[in-house]
Amino acid sequence: GYALIQDVQVEIGGTEVDVLYPEWMFFWEEMTQRPGARLGEQIGKFSYSADVEEDMIEFACKPRSLYVPL
Repeated sequence: GYALIQDVQVEIGGTEVDVLYPEWMFFWEEMTQRPGARLGEQIGKFSYSADVEEDMIEFACKPRSLYVPL
């Protein structure tokens, strides 16, 4: 999910006012996400079991749309 983003630059009137990095976006999502929110599914986050390789193959075989919040 967030690994697709190198950085997001926020400009107002041509002046850069902020730069957001994927690490910060991940941290912010973890700290502010409401219970039951589906953001994890939207950005492709899933939990791993003991057999990580099988989990990744199963996850990759399912069709889905990913939404990267900015």
